[in-house]
Amino acid sequence: MRLYREEYFCQGRLELVAELFGETVIVHGSPMTRDEMDDLLRVWQTAFPDLACAIELMVAEGNYVVEYTRTTGTHQADLFGIPATGKRMEAYAVYIHRFEAGRIAELAGIIDQLTLFQQLGVISLPE
Repeated sequence: MRLYREEYFCQGRLELVAELFGETVIVHGSPMTRDEMDDLLRVWQTAFPDLACAIELMVAEGNYVVEYTRTTGTHQADLFGIPATGKRMEAYAVYIHRFEAGRIAELAGIIDQLTLFQQLGVISLPE
């Protein structure tokens, strides 16, 4: 899991995709190919070139691994239609991974998007 989160996702080591994922990965209920996984990673790597991750907690049972992760970075390029803000973010997320044959076969996560978007200045809460 640390290889996936820290080296593939945060360091952008795309060459690890075949080692980490099956041919097709189910992401939030939708099948994605390895190339699509790389494309998704590139979006985050481009938007936050200084992306850093820390796994705060990891629990494994059977074929499942759950991680609680802290991700930080500076928003330097478009992120899903949100233009660069130059602002720092610190986002927390919980991810559930299901493994088959030693590779990630399914991935689902809940990201604290409200806090992320507040930090980027995209939304504000009423006072």
